[in-house]
Amino acid sequence: MKTHLPIYQFLATDPKAFTTLTGIELSDKYQFSAPTLKSGERRIDAMFAPSDGVGPVYVVEFQAQPNPSIRYNLMSKISLYGE
Repeated sequence: MKTHLPIYQFLATDPKAFTTLTGIELSDKYQFSAPTLKSGERRIDAMFAPSDGVGPVYVVEFQAQPNPSIRYNLMSKISLYGE
């Protein structure tokens, strides 16, 4: 798996970049990362998690080409992160 570099760079600039793409407002307590999940090597394109651990975690996945298993792919990443 590879991270989509232009999107990664854009989202890494500021939490407001996440708002630009999704319309969801994040407070200043969110930190950006793009973790690699070692079980099966799953890479999350972008993730915003509250630095104090309170509040929802937002996972961003970009799909540039058709993929019939995209929902499974996203859910497996979210599940592995939850572990």
